[in-house]
This record gives sequence, structure tokens and C-alpha cells, in this order.
Amino acid sequence: MQRRATLNEIVEASGLSRATVDRVINNRPGVHPRTRDLVARVVVELEKNAASASAAIPSAPVASKYFQLCIQGGAAFADELEAALAGSAELFRARGCKLGLMRFAANDEDKLSDYLATIGEKCDGVAISARNSEEIGKRLRALKRRQIPVVSFAIDVDPDARHCHVGIDNRAAGQTAAFLLGNHLKHLPSATVALVMSNASCRSHEDREIGCRTLLRQRHPQINLLEIIKGEDDADATYQALCEALSGRPDINALYDLSGDNRSLAKAVQDCGRSNLLYVAHELNPVSSNLLKEEVIDYLLAQHMPTVLSAVVDSLLQIHAGKQLADINPMPIQLLCKYAI
Repeated sequence: MQRRATLNEIVEASGLSRATVDRVINNRPGVHPRTRDLVARVVVELEKNAASASAAIPSAPVASKYFQLCIQGGAAFADELEAALAGSAELFRARGCKLGLMRFAANDEDKLSDYLATIGEKCDGVAISARNSEEIGKRLRALKRRQIPVVSFAIDVDPDARHCHVGIDNRAAGQTAAFLLGNHLKHLPSATVALVMSNASCRSHEDREIGCRTLLRQRHPQINLLEIIKGEDDADATYQALCEALSGRPDINALYDLSGDNRSLAKAVQDCGRSNLLYVAHELNPVSSNLLKEEVIDYLLAQHMPTVLSAVVDSLLQIHAGKQLADINPMPIQLLCKYAI
């Protein structure tokens, strides 16, 4: 008899709260259909993995598909993804595939482009989290023309440059940030939020900005947004830009970072003596987790990386099998604070 997945296993694998998983399992109301679908997928994968582990097979199944992950960005996000990949390697092997990981710095677009030009000879599919530049888009379209499955995750690219996207709804993430900012600042007749923006070619950051601006404009017009532009993901430049803004604008009440460069921003907030600012950020990693615990960051919007990876692999396998997928495979947004990490 096949072993059923336990509540604790589902909570750990899905990244959802115990209460939410319990509502789904017991078919109680008040749960979004996407959340129910996520729990269903997690249960299937857990039970498949358990069955594979208990079967009397002399050796582990040999991976028949090789998928390449390519990420362009900061070290904290890359480390988080690498840890999730290591933790899920056996599960993916049981599903008949193996994943490799290539990391590229934010300014390594030429290296990433050159790599994408040759990767089609070496893999059965590509998953990418990178800037939405013209050069990268051209390489991805070339892979698609050669019938290589292409899935973007975390950061989206142009729809015609990939088969589908896996990740949180970034416009909804920006709206969530605006909801938090508005509720905290609504008692003030006028308030200013420092909106820290990154490279304009990151579609996820652009969508977060649109979501935040739109909701604040509709519900909290008394809140002004002050743009602070980060230069090419340069931590020192980001630190200097925020220090200058905080020193010259004592009216800044809150900070919303669209990208996830939490270390340099937190240092600027602390060095300028502005730890009383409401601070909303993105990406869960060891740096942001510690900043939450220390109450430097108040709220963190994140996605459960093992769940994202599982959905990426599922999408690549289905595309490889010739199935037509929805354009977007949305992941749940995790809202974290000091008491819920």
C-alpha cells in the first residue's frame, strides 16, 4: 500500500502555513484555487518520491533528461537556488531528469549570451532567470526554433522568448507591498516612500513598480513615491544613493526595495540612523532572514524556491513531451515577518 504524504511533509514542501494545508486537505472553504492546485501537485510528488524510495530497485533510476538552469543576478538569490536544487536532486532524479546550474553576475550579459548560444547542443531544456535584454531574448528565441524547451522563472522575459513562465505574480506582489505601506502610513496627512528600483530590463521589478504605484494611487493618494535608481546592481552605488536620499529627505517614512539587494540597503538605513523606517523587501535568503529577525526589515515578500523548482521541472518535462502549457504558472506569494519566517 502506498504511503500517504503527511501534513508536516506537505507544509515543508509547499512553503504554505500548516493552517492553509489543513484547510486544503479537509476541503474547507476560503482557499484560492491556485493554492489547492499547488498542494495537489506537492502531494503527488511526495507520494511518487516515497513510492520510488520504497520500491525494490537495485539502483537509482538513471536520469534520461538533462535540464540547464541559468541565473543572472545577485549571489544571495543564486545561493538560495543552489541550496534548493541540492535538496531536490534525488526527487528530480526519481522523475527521470537531472539539473545543472550556471551562475552569471548581473553585468555578465555577454557571457550568458555566449553560453546560451551553445547550450542547445548539451541539454534537453533551459530554465532561465535573467534580465529581459534584446540579446538574451534573441538567444532564447533561437533555442525555441530548435525545439528546445525554454522556461523563465522568478524573472520573466518576453513571452515569445520562452514557452512559459514560473513565478509569483509580481504585479500582485507590488500591490501587496502597497497594501502594507498604505495601512501603516494612512494615519499621516502626507507620507513619502523611497522606491528603490533596479535595472529597467528586469520585468519582475517593472511589474512590482506598476502594482505598487497603481494601488497607492487608487487607495492612498497622500503617499508620495521617491524613486531611487540602483546602478547595474552595484551594492556600493546602491548604498551611496540611499544614504544621499535619507540624509537629504527627513520626510521619508518608508522604504520599498523592488529587487532584493537587502544587505547594502539595510546598511544605509542603519548608518543613517533611520531604523525607524517601515522597510518592505523581496527574496528570502540568509541575509534577509537575519534582517527580519533583527527587525531591520519589517516585511518580506518571497517565493518558496523548492516549489518553484518543482514547477519548473514539471513545465520542462511537459513541454518536452509536446504538451501545450498556460503562459504563466503562478506561484504563491509568501508574506513573512519576524514571527513568521
